[in-house]
Amino acid sequence: MANHVRDQVFISYSHDDKKWLELLLKHLSPLIRAKPNAIWWDGFIEAGQKWREVIDKALETANVAVLLVSPNFLSSEFIFKEELPTILDAAEGEGVRVLWCMVRKCWYEETRLVDYQGAHDPKKAWNTLTEGELDALLVDVAKKIKKFQESEPGPRARVEPPRTPAAEPTAAAETATPAPPRRVTEAPQAGARDETGHSSAERLLSGVNDLRVVDEIGNLFVLRNRWPDAEFTYDCMIELAAPYKERWMAQGYEKLGVVRQRQNRLIHAAECWKLAQILYRRVGEAERADAVRRRLQEIPAPPAAASGG
Repeated sequence: MANHVRDQVFISYSHDDKKWLELLLKHLSPLIRAKPNAIWWDGFIEAGQKWREVIDKALETANVAVLLVSPNFLSSEFIFKEELPTILDAAEGEGVRVLWCMVRKCWYEETRLVDYQGAHDPKKAWNTLTEGELDALLVDVAKKIKKFQESEPGPRARVEPPRTPAAEPTAAAETATPAPPRRVTEAPQAGARDETGHSSAERLLSGVNDLRVVDEIGNLFVLRNRWPDAEFTYDCMIELAAPYKERWMAQGYEKLGVVRQRQNRLIHAAECWKLAQILYRRVGEAERADAVRRRLQEIPAPPAAASGG
């Protein structure tokens, strides 16, 4: 447990993108005026200070990290090797909120940022927008920053799932984070158990927090047609990703749907794919959302209930 108070916004950017920082700060001026110490960027480093120590201290007191992502950002050795890992580790370990903005289009998919939802649609890179479009987007980003800065950081929430099958996506569903299913450990839902009463999935996943490893374990169970263990693994994957790593949640729901389809549990498969489709849309993965939609179309509609005479 960290013994420092996290109540600041830390802005990470490349100095080559300083003009974009200055524009964001203009939109944050109402918050800065009301709370002068709420926002921190490296402009606060004074002459004679040890800049690395100052940055480390600022990272320790941040509850929100705003990242101005661009080719310059990704090519910075200090950001990539020092600053970004510290921020993302704090996000996973201490609940620091990460709001990353696509300043200029870049290959962010090959970084850990792919696991985090952006502060806005990554397709709307700042340098591609008109002045009016950019102002509207930055107003929305500034409001999100204020909202998260005023909230307490904490561990990822564990939310119980809805008890009824998912309905067709609605406007409200598109804006709400789907709740992860309950992790089930009873014998009917897990694989064969050893003398200690634990399934293979439970043993392999014990203490594992790396989503890539969990995904690989699930894929292994699928290859071996061990559906209860695969179901348990993808269920854990969704729970571990919730609520901030929405791309991983989408992938977990998609694969969980495949497992339930193989088990001939078509209604449950459709429920998972509807949630995956919503999440893929929210993180800008239109092609993946379309692929999931095609899976849904392959599931036969349930027979209509007979009407009374």
